Amino acid sequence: GIVTKTTQELPFIAGIINSPVCNFVWRRTSKPFQNDFRSANKQFIAPLPIPDASASERREVGNRAKRLHELHTQRRDLAATLAERLQSPQTVAVTPQPSPDWLWAEVGTSASWRSSPAVPTGLKGRELTAWAKEQYEKALVARRDTLDNLLVPGARLEVTNDADTLTLSIAGREALRLFDKPDTPFIAAQWRHALRDVNVTEAFNGQRLLRLLLDLRTTVDKGLRDRIVALDAEIMALAAEITAAESEMNGLVYRLYKLSAEEIALVESVPG
Repeated sequence: GIVTKTTQELPFIAGIINSPVCNFVWRRTSKPFQNDFRSANKQFIAPLPIPDASASERREVGNRAKRLHELHTQRRDLAATLAERLQSPQTVAVTPQPSPDWLWAEVGTSASWRSSPAVPTGLKGRELTAWAKEQYEKALVARRDTLDNLLVPGARLEVTNDADTLTLSIAGREALRLFDKPDTPFIAAQWRHALRDVNVTEAFNGQRLLRLLLDLRTTVDKGLRDRIVALDAEIMALAAEITAAESEMNGLVYRLYKLSAEEIALVESVPG
């Protein structure tokens, strides 16, 4: 914990230690654990640099920190409300769960490969079954490898959609685009919910991403479906407001630290 002389200082300290600058320093001095977790014990928190700031600057940082806290709390509560509805008895898991060929037609299934024109002449029985499974696995691994190459630590996962097009981008690059899936907005809401708080580390790979994308639910309750889609839209709007507020806060903190453009670029190159 951190003890301050007055409670009025707490929002200022909270704003500073949650900034990219302190994150940059902490990630270079703290003890790393598995899956990119790190120690936040006293010996790693005490040395964090706190910039010299005037009373008015401290108030501004503190006020912005409190506003960000409010926005993040609203976002958390909306996400919890969406999750409660999505997992309610008014929805059911899509069964059978979509297989990878729902995303990529060329991956196919073992059954589709058995009847493929690519089947070698004369191949039958167990040999045909083994060949079909091998072709399916090869095609699936190739697609997963493509995802793995995009999933660098810290990569941002973003889902966008209109009425009939669904797109997944990884680190700003399009990884998947689907057309005319039944109820695209409802699928998009589920994807955004599943990926919203995913932290891409070295342990997060294409296989784990696939499991999230294919774990879908459905409902015949139009009112519930519409409410989930509306909640998703509220969360996206709130996320945009948070991004703008964080950018303004970071700009203020960078000025307090008197960072150059090159130093800012270095700080922002480190995952949050």
